[in-house]
Amino acid sequence: MYPQDEYSILPIGKVNLLNGQNAQFGNVFYLWAEGDGTQLLVKQIKYDWKTQTNKVIFRAVITSDSMESSARYYHVGQKLTLVHDQTRAEIGDGYWEVIGLYPHTLPGLLAMHYATGKTSISFSTFK
Repeated sequence: MYPQDEYSILPIGKVNLLNGQNAQFGNVFYLWAEGDGTQLLVKQIKYDWKTQTNKVIFRAVITSDSMESSARYYHVGQKLTLVHDQTRAEIGDGYWEVIGLYPHTLPGLLAMHYATGKTSISFSTFK
């Protein structure tokens, strides 16, 4: 049995937050129809020894749950441990913090762009 805060995910690579483009699948909306599901935006702060500064890493995890259902299970500030669904290897160093829930739509991607200041971030799906 796995710890309560450990979630199995399958990484799908970076997704362009301006248009949904993904090198592996063409477009994230080809995998999950636009409007189906919720995107959890998570972050992790990692210390960069080279620059001696904290670096914020963002990741989105897509769930097939509706926004309403997702809000019952995930909340801003919640800490998650993300592990690869096949190898059980931890993704990142320790906990990821949920910083937002967004609809799986182009406006949802754009909202994540504005929230992170990034054009593209790594995406995964829950398994």
